[in-house]
Amino acid sequence: VGFAIVGMPHVAVRSMSYKNSKSLKLGIIYGTAVSMVLLLGMHLLGAFGRVLVPEIASGDLVVPTVTAGLFPNLITGFILAGPLAAVMSTVDSQLLLAVGALVNDVYTNFFQPRAKNTALLTFLSSIGIGIIVYLAAFEPPPLLVWLNLYAHAGIIATFLWPIILGLYWKRANAQGALTAIIIGTGSYIIFNYMDKLLALPFLKGRLPEALINYTWLRPLGMHTIVVPLAISLIGFLAVSLLTPPPPQRIVQKFWGK
Repeated sequence: VGFAIVGMPHVAVRSMSYKNSKSLKLGIIYGTAVSMVLLLGMHLLGAFGRVLVPEIASGDLVVPTVTAGLFPNLITGFILAGPLAAVMSTVDSQLLLAVGALVNDVYTNFFQPRAKNTALLTFLSSIGIGIIVYLAAFEPPPLLVWLNLYAHAGIIATFLWPIILGLYWKRANAQGALTAIIIGTGSYIIFNYMDKLLALPFLKGRLPEALINYTWLRPLGMHTIVVPLAISLIGFLAVSLLTPPPPQRIVQKFWGK
């Protein structure tokens, strides 16, 4: 969803690895150029695959099948190593973030605030989450891209405004961020399953036509994430302005004045 990709924590956290602001700005330029080339090539290959391998069982197999058919084995190995490296890079970032959130944000904040040695819990959490993901991979959807888009859009709807406004708006506070997270996540899930919700017996036939005709959830045919992003932004701004500003020590730490 354009710039909203910065709302994914496993993407935003990579910005912390740059040595200075100049490197970060150059990374934005180079990353945009490289992504355009890679994504354009991948999407074109997917379209060409309908002609080159019309009998293929799944769209997820287009890239490896076409690549193996056009190039020698050695070249095919080098080409397919790129997507596999990207998969590994994304998975390890998301695993680290999930474990960090579980141990640092949940365990040490709510259960053991004075915990000093969390190495064992971190290790066990990594193993546990890895096993869950591994087992889930045995039942993949017909086309992985739909699961990918659904999950990424949900992450963006949850974290975009807390990240952006938390960094660039002095008046942003914890209450506003929590509101945006709840509204963004909840509305995105509800809007994606609106047809099933409206079919429930206690709702069927009892709602106004304007609500039942839920094309308004996708204005101009855009993705479902657009409306949740808009209302979560409104919720963040409203709650932040209606609640006390962040403590001065927080403002001083991030803004220096």
